[in-house]
Amino acid sequence: MYNSTHRCILDLAMRFKSYHSKQMSFFEPHQTWSASSSSQFFKQINTIIDWKPIEEYLVNHYKPGKKQRHQKAYHPMILFKMQLISVWYGLPDVKTEDLTKDYISFCRFCGLELMDSVPDHSTLSRFRSELTRKKLYQPIMLMINKQ
Repeated sequence: MYNSTHRCILDLAMRFKSYHSKQMSFFEPHQTWSASSSSQFFKQINTIIDWKPIEEYLVNHYKPGKKQRHQKAYHPMILFKMQLISVWYGLPDVKTEDLTKDYISFCRFCGLELMDSVPDHSTLSRFRSELTRKKLYQPIMLMINKQ
């Protein structure tokens, strides 16, 4: 029959998940981020702000520059939301780029999927300069404030 060593091993084995139990997927640890303060903040912003009129305004007034390698330009809403993150968190463009790559909540807020490329800091800088040059920030802020 079983000796005390076998019983001890069986008792220890019962404390752990079985080998065939469901293992944690790659994305499960990241699900806890959905409860992060930045994620909650972005959810609140998305419930307060109707982005559709802002998106229409940007699409009609912002014309992206020519891409060198025939790549599609980033949607202006992605760039605008990254600008908002930069302002809200006091980040330079380089850091905004890095954190949008690293933080799922930033990525989701901007409308990017995990596997999408993130606009680089020079793209953000050119976008901000173009909005400033065309004086597009004030009308957008008025649209937001009216909501």
